[in-house]
Amino acid sequence: PTTTEFVTNDTRFVGPYGYTLWALEGEVQTPFVAREATAAKVSGDRSAGFGLVFCAYESADPLVGETMLVVMINTQGEFIVGEVAGGEFRELVPWTFFSALRQGFNQANAIGLAADEGEVVVSLNGSEAVRFRDEDPPFHDGGADGYLVVISPLDRFPEVPVHVLFREGP
Repeated sequence: PTTTEFVTNDTRFVGPYGYTLWALEGEVQTPFVAREATAAKVSGDRSAGFGLVFCAYESADPLVGETMLVVMINTQGEFIVGEVAGGEFRELVPWTFFSALRQGFNQANAIGLAADEGEVVVSLNGSEAVRFRDEDPPFHDGGADGYLVVISPLDRFPEVPVHVLFREGP
């Protein structure tokens, strides 16, 4: 499996509200079926999220623009599910502690996503964490896959970089 490494300590990403970076490097699934990747944070703010982008596409509506669904985890054993549209993040499932997540730096956690009769099932380290439906526009039923890393206002740039490793598959 291919490993993707994200590392930055570039101070232009520091700000009072943080900064989110994503890359659409995976395949395009239409319709979305399933995806699994492993993620581990090596350094950076412990509470800042990192994870998977899926069902990403460019909306025909200019007010929406690039839109996607995301699942993020952090090094404190929490996960969140959200939607990005029009440059804004909206949480679908708030930050929630999940005991199956390994806590701390350099801890590999498997994030699994699967479509199941109109729902998306999120599994973390093989245990089902949540099921959700995309019930509000813009609707997501397929698109590109990728990765997401949040740069927090609490990150200590340039001394300590944000460093995250992603690997496709379990």
